[in-house]
Amino acid sequence: MGRKEKQGGPRPYRVMLILGIILMLIALMYVFAFEVARNRPSQLSAYSDDWDDISDLRRLLEDKGYETQSIFTSPTMLSEVEDPEKTLFISMGVELNYTYTENYMIRQFVEKGGNMLMADDFGYGSETMKRFGSRFYMGDGSDRTPARLFDQNYDMELGYDFINVTVRWDYFQGTVLFNKPTAFESWMGRAIGTSSPSSFMDINANMIKDPGEPLGIYSQFPVMVETNADFDSAIEGSAVFISDSSLFINEMLDQADNQRFAEDLVTYLLGDPDRDDDLLILFDESRHFSDSPMDNARGMAYRALIMSTTDFNWKILTGVIVVLSFMIAVVYVDNPTQMHHTFNLNFTKLENLRDPYVTAEDAERIRVMFLERVRLSHGLSLDEFRGLDTGELADLIRDDELIEFALDWEREWGGVDLERVLIKIQRWSD
Repeated sequence: MGRKEKQGGPRPYRVMLILGIILMLIALMYVFAFEVARNRPSQLSAYSDDWDDISDLRRLLEDKGYETQSIFTSPTMLSEVEDPEKTLFISMGVELNYTYTENYMIRQFVEKGGNMLMADDFGYGSETMKRFGSRFYMGDGSDRTPARLFDQNYDMELGYDFINVTVRWDYFQGTVLFNKPTAFESWMGRAIGTSSPSSFMDINANMIKDPGEPLGIYSQFPVMVETNADFDSAIEGSAVFISDSSLFINEMLDQADNQRFAEDLVTYLLGDPDRDDDLLILFDESRHFSDSPMDNARGMAYRALIMSTTDFNWKILTGVIVVLSFMIAVVYVDNPTQMHHTFNLNFTKLENLRDPYVTAEDAERIRVMFLERVRLSHGLSLDEFRGLDTGELADLIRDDELIEFALDWEREWGGVDLERVLIKIQRWSD
């Protein structure tokens, strides 16, 4: 029994449908990029010279002898760094949330001896910080934004928005000027900079001290935190988090001791370029938006391309999209009669194209997708696969946790467990 002969060429309306979908996706991406450019001004870029960019910091470090490069697509590229111990990853003002895989790769980079510096206040950096034992001090609003830190130790000329942070650290002694910072809650690592005793956290965001709001007189609030091997035995590098990115911008780098602090901090994390000429600094530009819609659209396209080949969840979504696209492209060919050891692509369900980010509610669809992969990888028909007993199915999977995931429908799989299982499924499939 073989494949039926094709009758003619592709049906024109099918081709037009595919082209229409592609053009619609391109148009939607451009519209989104235009809205981003209009509503989110560019800032904290190492390659722009506006007052709120960090190009002066980049030039300062280059003048000291460091090599600087940028990541414009995704931090998953950190997996390709050849010498993590001589590399510093810098992320300033996280305007776009890191995915699970990006956070995983950042953590892996530091575990292998890499170093990182993240400065953020009201952005999306908290999820990354949690992997190193810290998070933003959160407010009580429905939007769950970080609470702002107020301190009476502020700059008298610039006003109460500008807070002086006195740092007494083994590697730096001086005053660093912050602008509208938040603070950290930390359960791992050490504070290398704190607020003064005359400070408080504005939990309800009304800019005044209310009864019940935390006071610095009882416990000064960390604004600079470091986690290294002394506090987390699983990592070989060092990660420093700062609760304000403003101290590094062009407008503020020459204020107080900000510039000297930046130099001393990078030297501490990475080493002295006068003694080693192979030191590399990577600025993460992938978290920032451009004023140009075309640049934003191009950046989103590049990032999607990289994520589709490096992000665990995106790989699965990309695979499903490729299968669906293939089915649409060949729909004008009659389906062959299902035979022994042939793939039944029609079994791939559209419900598997839901949001790829893993939550506990997604266990069932991931289980269905995994079992379908097991069936296809062994060339079994639906009837043959359904006829397997549990022992035979376990022999096909050959992984204890994946066997439990496939067979135990009663267990409730939490988010962390499900993410670990998803990574195993990807490796099993590869």
